[in-house]
Amino acid sequence: MTATATVGVVASSADLVVSKTISANPVVQGTTVSYTVTLVNLGPSTAQDVTLT
Repeated sequence: MTATATVGVVASSADLVVSKTISANPVVQGTTVSYTVTLVNLGPSTAQDVTLT
């Protein structure tokens, strides 16, 4: 007895986008500024084991 199976493999992919914005523009000498860093996954798949440093 023999059997045949066909398996389709779908490759998953995440589409990661990193953006950085500054709190003040223009920056004045001697003032403190802060940055906001945002990481977004546009999909379609889940991003696993992601580290942003």
